[in-house]
Amino acid sequence: MRYRSEIRDSQIRNLRQKVDDRDYGKYLLSMTLQKLRVFNDATIFFRFPITALIGPNGSGKSTVLGAAALLYEDTKPSTFFAESSADRDTMQGIRITYRAIDRDKRRDGEVERVVSRTKKWNRDALTRRVLFFGFRRAIPANERSEFTKYRTGVKDLDEENYAVLSDDVLEAATKILSLDLRRYTRSRSEAALQGRRVSPLIGYAGENKFSEFHFGAGVSVIIELVWNLENLDPKDQALVLIEELENTLHPLAVRRLVEYLITVAARKRCQIIFTTHSEYALDPLPREAIWAAREGQLINGRLRVEDTLAFRGDVDTRLVVFCEDITARDWLMEMLRQADQGSLLNSIEFYPVGSYTDVSAKTKQHNENPSRRFAAVGFVDGDTPSDYPLAENVYRLPGNHSPEEVIFETVQANYHVNLAVLAVRLLGQTSRQEQVRRIIDEVVMQTRDSHLLFSILGERLGFLPEETARLAMMSAFCMSTPDSVEGIVQHILRNYPQNGDSHL
Repeated sequence: MRYRSEIRDSQIRNLRQKVDDRDYGKYLLSMTLQKLRVFNDATIFFRFPITALIGPNGSGKSTVLGAAALLYEDTKPSTFFAESSADRDTMQGIRITYRAIDRDKRRDGEVERVVSRTKKWNRDALTRRVLFFGFRRAIPANERSEFTKYRTGVKDLDEENYAVLSDDVLEAATKILSLDLRRYTRSRSEAALQGRRVSPLIGYAGENKFSEFHFGAGVSVIIELVWNLENLDPKDQALVLIEELENTLHPLAVRRLVEYLITVAARKRCQIIFTTHSEYALDPLPREAIWAAREGQLINGRLRVEDTLAFRGDVDTRLVVFCEDITARDWLMEMLRQADQGSLLNSIEFYPVGSYTDVSAKTKQHNENPSRRFAAVGFVDGDTPSDYPLAENVYRLPGNHSPEEVIFETVQANYHVNLAVLAVRLLGQTSRQEQVRRIIDEVVMQTRDSHLLFSILGERLGFLPEETARLAMMSAFCMSTPDSVEGIVQHILRNYPQNGDSHL
């Protein structure tokens, strides 16, 4: 069954718009990592208030998390970048460049900061509340040193100083875990109220009372995480960092947790960055919220299992294609299918990387890497400025507008060629051609944001999945303009290795 998030599209659009409008008092917009562990020159943009960092083990996900924290004086560099005598040479020359919003420093516009390291850390840090939830949160209660005195019986739990979970914590945690937590209690000592747990939780199974020493690890992890998030002050506009979000959680609980984080970002006006290996954690998020770390690069988009296998050498990858977004990616893939070159898709990797400048830079960087195992080509949208100098092996997609606009305009201009097939692919009946024509025309006239054209078309056609509407329109485009399709496919074929030639 296709996953359907409980988060409405309007909530995603509103959060995205807040970032676009710079409607924050404190917000990290981007950072560039130079000579920091696996990264030599990698940039990440935070275009959505929640960011998921994905990638293989050792790819640098935790490095990005720590780099984000370094901008703020709440964080000690040693928290994320501890140093021993063996590390001193390696840590020379680190440089992180930030763009951020900080209305305490600048009422309008953006603030730029640099954190660097030679013999010591040099930073002009900003003020912001930072919450970090690291691996330690998943340590079972019976292995936590701060609970030793209770585990051994040296000290009794002061149950008079415990309180049941507040309604907001109870509601959120119960929904994530699908457990009845109504009689669960947490210490209200001064340390506990400051987020420092020095005594275990107490819970119930029916009438049977038990301490956190007998909890499932996921229960205590979620209660504490939700408690801390619900106690955030929206005025702080905090930065929340979570390492390996899925630890101790069932996959469905991971998905519900991310949906909850989206609501927290809206209610608490905070920014959340987390690392994960879970595909379920990505389901509720828009594309711009997902960044893949791999081989010293940061790439915007969902990293598929096949992509990881390819870079390990388990898949016969023969070409990399960089493009701006998933619409361009799907469009290119459909062109290959329509040109009877669909068999090549098993050996071509497609990467949506964010913008025409990113496409050009990533293609150039990849092809100039002497250790590369296959070549790369890039495709920028047709609305890329005509005077922008594209790198070698970077080409323009058809049209002079965004891919969505070009596809819809081309389909509209060629109804005489494509309408019958469109009616079948969208509504299943050739007899409904005029209905399809009318709805497409109305969607174009009434939709101001071209990025919403496919989703709105799907809704108007009986709540079809956006993917169904997108692929049907792309197929109709290919049918309408075979010459344009042939031109794009030839760019790919010229760079695709033939007869064992790997373009190395």
